[in-house]
Amino acid sequence: MNNIMAIALQEMRVGIKGGGYWVLVVLVNWLLCYSLYQDQFFTFRTIAVFYMFFVFWNIGMIARDWRSGAAEIVNTLPCKDWELLLGRAVSSFLLLGLLGMQMFLVVATMVLFVFPTPVPFFDMLWNYWLNYFLISINSICVTLFIETICRSNIFLATLITAFYLILISILDGDHNTLLPYWLPPINLAYNLAATEFPSQLTERFPKSGFIPMVLCQQLGLSAMLFLVSYYYYSKRRSLGKLGLSYILLVTAAFAVFLSSSIPFVLEYKAREQSYQESFSNAVADAGQAADRSNRLQPVSYVMDIKLKTVLNTADCDVKLVFKNTSDSQIQEIPLTLKNYYTVQHVTDGSGKELVWERKGDFIAVKLNAPLVAGATMEIALDYSGKVWEWFTDYDAEPRGLINFVSPAMTLLRSGHAWYPVLGKNPVYNIVEYQSRWSNEPTQILSARNVSHLPAAFSITVEIDRDMEVVTGLPLREGIYLSEGTGRKFAFFSSSAQDAFLIAAPYVKIAAQSDVTTYCAKLHEENANTIITLVKDRTTFYENLIPRANKQYLNVVEVPQFLLDSWLEETAERKKLGLRNAILVSEYFFKLLPNEDTSEKKLQMLYFEEAVLSLWWPAFDTSDPGNISAGMLSYMYTLYKENLLGKAYYEDVKQFWLQYKPVPNLVAGEDGDRIQAGGDNLVVKEIFLILDDIRQSELGDEGVQSFMQKIHAESVSTYDRELDWLDMLHIMDDFGQELLQKGYSTQQVNRIMTGPRQKAETMNSLKLSSVEEARSFRLRIR
Repeated sequence: MNNIMAIALQEMRVGIKGGGYWVLVVLVNWLLCYSLYQDQFFTFRTIAVFYMFFVFWNIGMIARDWRSGAAEIVNTLPCKDWELLLGRAVSSFLLLGLLGMQMFLVVATMVLFVFPTPVPFFDMLWNYWLNYFLISINSICVTLFIETICRSNIFLATLITAFYLILISILDGDHNTLLPYWLPPINLAYNLAATEFPSQLTERFPKSGFIPMVLCQQLGLSAMLFLVSYYYYSKRRSLGKLGLSYILLVTAAFAVFLSSSIPFVLEYKAREQSYQESFSNAVADAGQAADRSNRLQPVSYVMDIKLKTVLNTADCDVKLVFKNTSDSQIQEIPLTLKNYYTVQHVTDGSGKELVWERKGDFIAVKLNAPLVAGATMEIALDYSGKVWEWFTDYDAEPRGLINFVSPAMTLLRSGHAWYPVLGKNPVYNIVEYQSRWSNEPTQILSARNVSHLPAAFSITVEIDRDMEVVTGLPLREGIYLSEGTGRKFAFFSSSAQDAFLIAAPYVKIAAQSDVTTYCAKLHEENANTIITLVKDRTTFYENLIPRANKQYLNVVEVPQFLLDSWLEETAERKKLGLRNAILVSEYFFKLLPNEDTSEKKLQMLYFEEAVLSLWWPAFDTSDPGNISAGMLSYMYTLYKENLLGKAYYEDVKQFWLQYKPVPNLVAGEDGDRIQAGGDNLVVKEIFLILDDIRQSELGDEGVQSFMQKIHAESVSTYDRELDWLDMLHIMDDFGQELLQKGYSTQQVNRIMTGPRQKAETMNSLKLSSVEEARSFRLRIR
């Protein structure tokens, strides 16, 4: 031990005196300060770049020894091989440890005093040192391994190091690349739970199990590299044969590495299986004729749901009353339900079993007697299943977990067929892309929204944990079950659409207004501010376009992993799709009390869109946009004009008049959006159409009336997005209303000619979303 420390201390003295160490100190501190001031939540991700610096610095230390002849002198010392090698490794680790302590003090000072955030200090401590500990050890062991295979060839060592660092950047174990985590030479836990602050709602879910895997994998890999280096080092010095203990150590290191790599493989096989099952169901669904004719209309749902979070399962008993709105009899009832649910029984209102068959996500229920036109009927479905639907495909939308039941959190999304919906509604699109890396076409899934008409809803939820449950419906009752076994909730609404269910360890804050906030305990002091922001906006928007069936609102804080788009830090965000709820990201709750930053501005933009999604749930900010996004953007412009005056409106108008659409793939995926709803062609044209009407003799009242007609049409076309033919029909109806109000034909033509020409031009373009046209590509960090 004395020899090891003597060698380590001497190496440290030489390292501190050299200029390379201080160049490293300056580089990493510059990068650290830059990341802190630009985006403090990005700070821990810079560790991936630090790793590259550390490898090059260690190689530089070795090259210095080769050039000076110190390596030859060290090899002649009367020390054991492992003492020499371990002494050099300890010296590098201690020097990096000193640098790490200095950087941690900077981070702690910045986060706790300069950029105060409600992040527990020990969370920051754990996150930082876990990553720093891993990359320091791994960089040292990798460097020692490179030294043994390069001997004293500095050029070869530099070349191999550069190639290695390029390789790990390409084979990054990021779950977006579809590459397994055991494939990269080093897994930096990048984009894993350990690299970011844990959620105050769900801690490190859904990645908490990865932390011990990463530790074992990286320590096992580092140990193997060190032992292989030791073998070659001993062979070079010819100081004796390797014993049984060496073989046992190598075997143990390999076993540790393998024990973590295998769970990684199994985890990703399970995710891939979930995706492949969804893909096969989509193929089966595509082979059947879709039935979306709306011959059947839901009247009421009565749902009894038991969530078994430990088993990731849900047991559901659903009674559905529906009406035959067609002019003919119906013998078969088509239903859509996600295929991972197993249906046990289907009965009618009297409890008699009904014959049914299932193909993919479709269920066909055979009636004992035809349902005549105008008649109503009740059927009951008893079904259950493991709810753990996970997309790993790079372009799947939404990416990651879709519907899931777990001890940390449960989410059953609106429009994702977690309860039976009338009709044969495809739940996925199969889209074919041309791969950039080959001439072979690539088929992927894109999730579709499965919607239904409003109906009465009664939902009872029993969960085996002490969690709050939110459904978007008014809460009638919430009770604790006996002996702390969980909670039970009852919800009811006389008219609701596309229900969702989310359960998490929320704190419920019910204000005197009709807005209820569900947030993390650590963020409850910000809830009243959020409620004020929501009320201020909804009051204005309700006066502009009153919503039918208005109920009280839920403001729900959600972990950031649910809202991250597949583009991650870009201005686009994944749509979670919870009806009649305003979703606020956890980042926004954290950033709210702070000074203005670019991150806060972007989160504020998301917040504005979340509020307006109550009116325009189908909005799409991706290029080239859609009509709902344009309406959302215009309503937000009117709201800001009400606060800031006419000058704001004119500035936005000038922005659109000068705007020239640039495809995302040309402009770059990471450009921040300026306008709510997106900076794209459709949003621009909607603004100019509405502005034409507003600038006409109809004025503010006229444009408000026209917007209300568009909103009414969007509600009636609940199962699809408005298109430009719909806009032309709305313009025709609006023109007829103006004639009935006493406007002359010449006046109507003068008012509507400009808007109609713009709508006809847009209709002729036959635009499609960039999400439907984007080619498949592998992300390189």
